[in-house]
Amino acid sequence: PTGEQQAIIDAYQTNANLVIEAGAGTGKTSTLRMLAACTPRRRGLYVAYNKAIASDAKRSFPGSVTCATAHSLAFRAVGRRFAHRLNGPRLPARQTVKELGITRPLAIPHVGLLAPQQVARLVMETITRFCHSDAAQVEPWHVPKSPGLDDPAAVAVLRQALVPLARWAWADLSNPDGRLRFTH
Repeated sequence: PTGEQQAIIDAYQTNANLVIEAGAGTGKTSTLRMLAACTPRRRGLYVAYNKAIASDAKRSFPGSVTCATAHSLAFRAVGRRFAHRLNGPRLPARQTVKELGITRPLAIPHVGLLAPQQVARLVMETITRFCHSDAAQVEPWHVPKSPGLDDPAAVAVLRQALVPLARWAWADLSNPDGRLRFTH
């Protein structure tokens, strides 16, 4: 091990909480292999970006270390209930509009009208931003910023209109029998 890696190994063996910050190509995986080798009875979890990396890691880590992707961990924890919905067919915009109950264009101050399909797209983008956050529920700040819709009055109207729709959409997506398109 390098001097840095040895310092990490020494800190790891104290069983204290440990955070290692390292950039790309700095030997993170090699260091983790060293940690696994020096404490063979200690269980570990190696979370990889994709399946190929996880499979490669599985061949080089001891059996005490589980190598998996974030998606596979999520699937094991909750995904099985939604397996029938994963990678379902794309919903045409008009069907998403219908499922969200959007019946008319949305009037935006200083902009004009947003078509129901545009509103539905913004709702689903709001859900994506929510899913990429650590928030417990959809919040106004999840509503995406869009060119031409950044005037404070427009943002306020968008947030007021989109947040309830996005919360409804999240409830649908959280339901194994929901109807909106479900993705990873």
